[in-house]
Amino acid sequence: MQYTLFVILAPLAAITSIVAVVYIGRHRTAPGALAWMWAMIAITGWLVLNTFELIDPTEQGTVFWAKLEYPFFTLAPVAWLTFAIQYTGRGKWLTPGRIALLCLVPLIISSLALTNDWHHLIWRSYTFTPINNWLAMSIVAYGPWFWVQAYSYSAVLAGAFLIVREYFQSWKLYRQQSVWLVVGAVVPIIFNIVYVARPIPGFRMDYSPIGYAMSGLALSIAILRYRLFELMPIAHKTLVDEMRDGVLVVDRLGRVVDMNPAAQSILSLSASEVIGQPVAQVLGFGQSLADSLSNRAETQTEISVERGEARRYYDLRVSPLKSSRGQLTGRLMVLHDITARREMEEALRRANQDLHARNEELDAFDHTVAHDLRSPLTIVIGYANTIADYVDTLSKDELRQSARALLQVGLNWTLDNQVATTGDIMSIG
Repeated sequence: MQYTLFVILAPLAAITSIVAVVYIGRHRTAPGALAWMWAMIAITGWLVLNTFELIDPTEQGTVFWAKLEYPFFTLAPVAWLTFAIQYTGRGKWLTPGRIALLCLVPLIISSLALTNDWHHLIWRSYTFTPINNWLAMSIVAYGPWFWVQAYSYSAVLAGAFLIVREYFQSWKLYRQQSVWLVVGAVVPIIFNIVYVARPIPGFRMDYSPIGYAMSGLALSIAILRYRLFELMPIAHKTLVDEMRDGVLVVDRLGRVVDMNPAAQSILSLSASEVIGQPVAQVLGFGQSLADSLSNRAETQTEISVERGEARRYYDLRVSPLKSSRGQLTGRLMVLHDITARREMEEALRRANQDLHARNEELDAFDHTVAHDLRSPLTIVIGYANTIADYVDTLSKDELRQSARALLQVGLNWTLDNQVATTGDIMSIG
């Protein structure tokens, strides 16, 4: 029954894996997508070869297909670990040299499996069990290098650890993604442990490739339901929850993929309402501003956000986010509150306008004073010229009378203008 069930499930699992490969291929430029695509290709190959191993009626054919499976199922965990490293934003660590080191042990084990008849380092002995028209291969004793496959478990567990760590550092949407990724990592390990340790009496069929295909199904759920490879937690370490400035991370398609609590407060929206939405719609950009933010260069501008009846102003800085290869992966947007500065600038502008108006009033006042002063000065100058012309012929009484006339003119002008000046100054002040 266990073998029949495998033959039924294997084609379905292979089809699921192929569909996942095709879909992931559409997003192969996203971080981690290419690695997971290769993992699914390896799983598909493993499924197909494992099925051939079971349905081949000859012992030589069964052993041949079993050996040929090794490159596929030993490299699949490496591809998974590579995906986890890239998905969690650690892609810079994956230099070509390190990728080669990760593949070294699987390649050695695969080579030893293909040449096992010469040294028996992978399998020491095995038997065959006829099942209907099929032939099932059972390992009786493993060679020392078989246990080096613990390296594969280490790779899967390391990838799972990175995903779990990202789970506890991410918001709700990314936690849902991470849960499905961890499920996809753990299920194959459980199936393989059941096969190697034989805790279930009579259960001898290796369902590990089915388990890996189930991991592909889990990833497909993450892709379709939670938009994995479209909404990835890029630049998550850049977000500091304690920052007073609002921070948003936008993917290359202009959709919000992360935001800190300050940004939620500024927009009066929760993360679940904003994540996945176009940033132009969230911030209320006009088309011209949205177009200016679509370039790869750093951009700085000012925007305003209405909060109830109040309007607040923010300095918006947009910085491009790039992968280790220099490819644009998104943008980091920082909102700094400049409302107080804008209010001070407005107050200063109004003060300048008031000062300009006062200066114009003072200029008008000076003009009036100069005009009013011209008339009495003309009289004084006339009296003075008369006295100067007739000083030798005028008597002392006439001189005294002329001086009093000059004094009276000055007093009258002084009193009249004192009242007028007081009124003008009060009106200006």
